[in-house]
Amino acid sequence: MSDPTRLLLFGFDAAAGDLIRRWVEEGELPVLERLIRDGAAAPLGSTAGFLPESIWASLTTGCQPAGHGIYNWRETRLGTYVRGRRPISPAVPTFWEVLRNGGAPLGEAPRALLLDVHGAAGTTDPGITFVTGWGLRGAAPHEKDALPPGEVERVVDSHGAYAANLNREVGGRPLLERARLRTLERMATRRADVLADLMERHPWDVCGTIFFESHYAGHAFHQYAKRDAYLEPVPRGRGLDDAMLRVYRAVDASIGRLIDIAPPGTHVAVVSGMGMRPNTNGLTLLPRALEALGYTVPATASPAARRRERMRRVALAAVPRPLARAVRRRVLDPEALDRHAEQLWTESTDWSRTRAWAEAEQGSGWIRLNVEGREPAGIVRRGREYDDLCAEIAADLLELREVRSGLPAIDEVIHRSELTSGPHEEALPDLLIKWSSDAVVRRAHHPRIGIVEDSGEDWQVSEHDDDGWLVLNGPLVRTGARAAEAYVEDLTPTLLHLMGGVVPDHVDGRVLTELLEPDTGRVRYASDGISDEAAV
Repeated sequence: MSDPTRLLLFGFDAAAGDLIRRWVEEGELPVLERLIRDGAAAPLGSTAGFLPESIWASLTTGCQPAGHGIYNWRETRLGTYVRGRRPISPAVPTFWEVLRNGGAPLGEAPRALLLDVHGAAGTTDPGITFVTGWGLRGAAPHEKDALPPGEVERVVDSHGAYAANLNREVGGRPLLERARLRTLERMATRRADVLADLMERHPWDVCGTIFFESHYAGHAFHQYAKRDAYLEPVPRGRGLDDAMLRVYRAVDASIGRLIDIAPPGTHVAVVSGMGMRPNTNGLTLLPRALEALGYTVPATASPAARRRERMRRVALAAVPRPLARAVRRRVLDPEALDRHAEQLWTESTDWSRTRAWAEAEQGSGWIRLNVEGREPAGIVRRGREYDDLCAEIAADLLELREVRSGLPAIDEVIHRSELTSGPHEEALPDLLIKWSSDAVVRRAHHPRIGIVEDSGEDWQVSEHDDDGWLVLNGPLVRTGARAAEAYVEDLTPTLLHLMGGVVPDHVDGRVLTELLEPDTGRVRYASDGISDEAAV
């Protein structure tokens, strides 16, 4: 391939694969339907069942979680007991950075334009224009960055701010749910407005954004679109049965608008690295179980930390949430709130006697061992002691039974090495938990400790599965091609090859040559120039 191509990359974030396929077949998503009909498609397997927040780093670097080092938006920092917010910055370069730094054809350096794409922030490369923190899901209010400087403020002045608090659960409150629906439709349209403005003002060869609106819609409305899949009664949700479809339509239309203003011949990739499923677990049962089983030894936090936490909880209980959020935005330092949460977490455990502790998230759970030489007060020796403790914890957790049904509370406990391997494996938790898919686990019984109960605080209705998908379209994409098996790590090498670039040796994925025309040529790897893999 002699000439580089242009690329539009759209994240249709956490869009449920089964619903996407159904609504495409029914003609409800005409832009996606056309892209699939005239292009290529593939299912994408992923690690989302265990590590959902790792997916965007895997998509944009081509590496497994142990290769890029990211497993969650909030992590225990390696070598510490501090569990805090982490900027989603992978330890390896993204595909646009590879193209910019020697991986482009004929020495060229394609220019990148990125709006709220994980991994874009922090660069000083003038060939990369980015805005992050305008509508980036999971970003703290202070996590805003742009190149050139001032672009976030210019976007807000021209198009308005992104809606706040879209992660907040509103299930079962119809007025709030309908307001959430209208907001998500409006934000999907506004995101397209912002990117269209940026595309007009800045040069680009690679351009992309992530439509997080579909992700928010999944958590808010999946229960209405898939009532029969839920193990507990779903609220009536009058007028909300088509809420997910409406948000998906808004994203579909926005993608179509952006394709229409791109130069002819631009390639398009639309991707979702994971889907949606009913959630069956909360945030507190796992740490409570580890404490009751004796693996985690609690401690009393400092008086100052406990006083701040009491004040925070009283304020949440006594002050209406909209007023509390307004006061927090105007009066409190968000970084100070993060520091308080980190301090409270760290001080509430006796690390000198704790062998293992839990990090709980909706839909998953992780356990870290207090390893000698890795953690500051590590007491578990590597080798047989480490292996035996992993096996002991796994066996204990698999004895938990959901109280009402008697079914296992946890389907699977695996060591991270069973899921992923790579140079940054130590940054990941030691054990990964997959909760029951057959019972909602609010209370669980263990033969040694009796009943453990989740607090129910911040319970989410829906969570993620590994039903990802990819659609490619453009002159070098084979019309009607389908891949039988593909993974999220395959996106980066495929896009690098499509752009005429070189695939770095650290990449775990493969080029999906079955989706591309022979004109793309042979795959070029950094180590040997041209691979032995013939173009299909």
